[in-house]
Amino acid sequence: LVQARRALELSPLDPETIAHFGWHDLYAKRYGDARERLDRALAVDSSLAGTRYHLGLLAEVLGDYELAESHYRGALDRAPADVALLASLGRAHALDGRPDDARAVLARLDSLSAERYVSPYLLAGIAEALGDTRRAFAWLEEAEADRAGQLVYLSLDPRLDRLRGDRRFARIRRSVGLP
Repeated sequence: LVQARRALELSPLDPETIAHFGWHDLYAKRYGDARERLDRALAVDSSLAGTRYHLGLLAEVLGDYELAESHYRGALDRAPADVALLASLGRAHALDGRPDDARAVLARLDSLSAERYVSPYLLAGIAEALGDTRRAFAWLEEAEADRAGQLVYLSLDPRLDRLRGDRRFARIRRSVGLP
């Protein structure tokens, strides 16, 4: 956070720096600040997929799944090969009451996994949104075995909030070295 503040002081108009600071706000659950920064970053440069992704996540956390889908689609338009963006769209479908669309995304990700690595962490997020806790934990455990990079966000990721009270979540968190 200190480094992000310093970067913003040095480069107050850089959209990636502004969006990065918005990411900090989002994961700290300062949603009003996150929206302000991410909207500002988007106004400076609307071509950044990452800014749209974080705006989608913010909308998702706030329960506006239609807006989340719109942002995720906008991000995918800019980075069509990004499997994390595709997974986020699948999760938004599930949360918006469209389980068949979410399962279609899971199938697409499964197909893509034959060609390249698709983190089980991403699949766990979709399963969680579908209400399939058993499958979500199976994929989180697979992510743990894979040493998936996204696990560093396990304690902060708002998409996993509903799993936090489960003893399996605490075990995985300890296993990857998080408090």
